[in-house]
Amino acid sequence: MPVSILDEKGRLVPDASNRVTFQLTGGGRIVGVGNGNPADHDTDRASQRNAFHGHCVVVIQAGTQPATLQLTAASPDLTSGNAAIQVK
Repeated sequence: MPVSILDEKGRLVPDASNRVTFQLTGGGRIVGVGNGNPADHDTDRASQRNAFHGHCVVVIQAGTQPATLQLTAASPDLTSGNAAIQVK
């Protein structure tokens, strides 16, 4: 699931490198994170990542039962983002 750092008018902040922390509830798990930066050597098997050119991504895996997964992306001094994912 892609994440973008936006300004107060909803525009991408292309030089943003904020640290984004992901939390998943509802029966799934975070498999990894990424940002496309070839110079970033942080592990991909984590729940947080710095944005690169205003973007990063989290990869999640659903559980085996129907559920609603709740994904939250948070970074200090920024408004958190949430997404609900229905697993059938």
